[in-house]
Amino acid sequence: GASARGVGIGDRIADIKAAYPKAKVDRDTEEVFEITLVKVPRGGGGRIQFAVDVDTKKITMISVPAVQFCE
Repeated sequence: GASARGVGIGDRIADIKAAYPKAKVDRDTEEVFEITLVKVPRGGGGRIQFAVDVDTKKITMISVPAVQFCE
């Protein structure tokens, strides 16, 4: 499976923060999409985004540069 700095599907937010200390947790998508987005800025290791399931608290998707949503 895909991984970024050793962080892969099934890992948790703490694993992302350990690999990417500048990662920012964005909870704005939790109510509608039931995922938490964790964004890594370009200066923090690259433009990459992780989708973390609200219920399981595990990474379900890794996207470069960002998770795509249909509007």
